[in-house]
Amino acid sequence: PAFFGIAIPCLARLTGSYTHVTLHQLMETVDLKDAGIRFPLAYKVGGFLATQIVLFANSVSVMLPAYRSVLVTKYGRGSVYVRRHGIFSSRPEYPDFEQRGNPEHRVLAFGKWGTYKRLEPLLEAFGAIVEQVPTAKLVVAGTDHPKTPGYLESVQRKYTANKSIEFVGYVAEEEIAALLQGSTVSVLPYTSSAGSSGIAHLACAYGVPIVASDIPDFRRLADEEGLAIDFFPAGNVSELAQHLISLLQNHERQVEMALQNVSAAMRMSMPEIIREYLRTFELRQELSSMRSLSAARRLPQWMPFRNALIRRRTRKMFQREEIIASSQPAAISSVQPITAEVVYGLCRPRPAG
Repeated sequence: PAFFGIAIPCLARLTGSYTHVTLHQLMETVDLKDAGIRFPLAYKVGGFLATQIVLFANSVSVMLPAYRSVLVTKYGRGSVYVRRHGIFSSRPEYPDFEQRGNPEHRVLAFGKWGTYKRLEPLLEAFGAIVEQVPTAKLVVAGTDHPKTPGYLESVQRKYTANKSIEFVGYVAEEEIAALLQGSTVSVLPYTSSAGSSGIAHLACAYGVPIVASDIPDFRRLADEEGLAIDFFPAGNVSELAQHLISLLQNHERQVEMALQNVSAAMRMSMPEIIREYLRTFELRQELSSMRSLSAARRLPQWMPFRNALIRRRTRKMFQREEIIASSQPAAISSVQPITAEVVYGLCRPRPAG
């Protein structure tokens, strides 16, 4: 069923519909061993075929320039755009600094745990953190990854008596704001990644500083989207502890990173992301109209109804431009784009990324 779902944009295009696919990640950028894949070769072959099918859509968006480079270099076809992941709201929330470090510094670890997102380094480091910052409290939110059922329960059993560590489990949509606003820092102790991080963008939406493993996708988010991320070597417990201690003891740095992240979030709010998509659809429709008009003008002069056809297509093109100029959603209504998101991970609801 999942493979058939990937083919829907291609099949829809065959009906004459304009189809656009947003790819959260690519098989080529995923560490299959780290993700717990048992048959990596089969997954690579399947991923290659799936990507070929996806590229039959009229156009494709990816979330990092490096992903576009992979598609262009390896597959050499398709109309590929780069779109930011964005935040899931119309505007970010200004950070509430009065809730942070008052009285506790809540260190948030949020996600689907057990594969490339593992808690052991953070839990091991937290003893040293509490020695230096007694008000620090680790809050572990989210659920098990589908491939690792029981992971969180097994970890929680080892730390039941530790009062500085709290496991809150699944977080409902309406509770996410309170969780993020009350957090001093968000920690992403990943060993690899599977796309542009939803948790990193969620932290930005509430102006939360980020401490993350030094892996390529997080570096790209910092360099290309301007996220404030403090990096530590992936899996290095002592470095993770030092980075968190340094940040928790430096209020000015907390404020600086929080404001940088909320500023980054303002540049990629959901309305802004939608406008980027609409501009692309409008431009492609205009180009299609111009090609259609150009084809009509190349018809032989003696052909019956040639002039009528040219006038008709010219009139349609100007009508469409008037609609676009008025900034109405109807500007692309005749295109009827079908947007399919192919996401290898969390989509909706989003208790974890």
